Order: sequence, then structure tokens, then C-alpha cells
Amino acid sequence: MRILMIAALAALPLPALAADVVGNWACTAQKGETSVTNALNLRKNGKYTSDINITGTSQGAAIDFSGSLKGRYTLDGNILTTTPTKVKPTSAKVNGTDLMQDKTLKATIEQQLSAQMSAMQGQLSITELTDATMVFGSGDGATRCTQR
Repeated sequence: MRILMIAALAALPLPALAADVVGNWACTAQKGETSVTNALNLRKNGKYTSDINITGTSQGAAIDFSGSLKGRYTLDGNILTTTPTKVKPTSAKVNGTDLMQDKTLKATIEQQLSAQMSAMQGQLSITELTDATMVFGSGDGATRCTQR
């Protein structure tokens, strides 16, 4: 899950200020058979929100995960560090079956994701930043964002 999170939101040094990344971004990433879309909002006060959707295959099963994240971020040069403080999964489908429909599974999924994500800090290397575009990483695995 950590790799997918880093893909949602990795190398040239780039002088950047927090004001440069502030805004609403539509981000996409592709890693193998997994695609990630992310509506990312970076605020001036160092807080962020993210609505994320992950689709693909894992261990031969079709997966489709949707959820939202809230947290804090810092920017040091070209390194954006995100620290989630709240994770809210809305859909977790495996082979078309939404695991969030089962109350017991929903509670388990929410607890496990919250524990994993809240303890995780992501460091993303910004390799391109313009008024309209922000890119993390490079090549086929890069996360590409456009200002909304």
C-alpha cells in the first residue's frame, strides 16, 4: 500500500516554495497493471486532502480501492513530505465484491488502513513544477499532476 500511496502523490534539484505547490491538482500514475488517480488539494497552511482511486490487479485479483486522506505536508527544496492524519476508505472491491459492504470487514479495513497510513510518511521528489504541472519521479512510473 505504501508504494501505491507514493505513486498517488519520486531527480533533479528544484528550488520550490510551499506557495508553488499550493492548489488543487489532478494526479495520475501507472505502475504495471495498477493505475492511481488522485484529486490532491495542498493548502497554504501545510494541510492537504486527497481523494484517491486505485485500480488494477494484485496477486491475480482485480482490485478497486477508493478513499480520502487528510494530513499535513512540508516542502524542503524539491522534497514534498506528506503525513496522513486521517484515512477514510469508501470502497474496497476485490474481483467486483465490495468488502466495505460487510460491517465487520469494513471496520477491519478502516482500522488497518488508518494504522498503516497514519504511521506512514511519504517523501516525494518533485522533478517538474510549473504553474500548470507537477511531476513526482520520472519515466513510466512518474506521477503526473495538472492544476485544476
